[in-house]
Amino acid sequence: MKGLSYQNLSYMRQFFAKYNNDKILQQAVEEIPWSHNIIIFSKLKNINQRIWCAQQTIENGWSRNVLSLQIKSNLHERSARRKV
Repeated sequence: MKGLSYQNLSYMRQFFAKYNNDKILQQAVEEIPWSHNIIIFSKLKNINQRIWCAQQTIENGWSRNVLSLQIKSNLHERSARRKV
């Protein structure tokens, strides 16, 4: 395989480290594009927030830009507060 950048290999390593043991999250992230996964695992530390964003991306067809804006605006936190 040719053409893998150092940055992309670094993302692959992080992806494996963060998702290796979580079957629920694996199911969600396998349905979204690689670039969306990079945004989710690089911007969110909480596993529940990652799952929520992955599911919302699937359900709503979010683009990378929309996903980034939703994370930046803390939509995942506001949605959690509304449910309480």
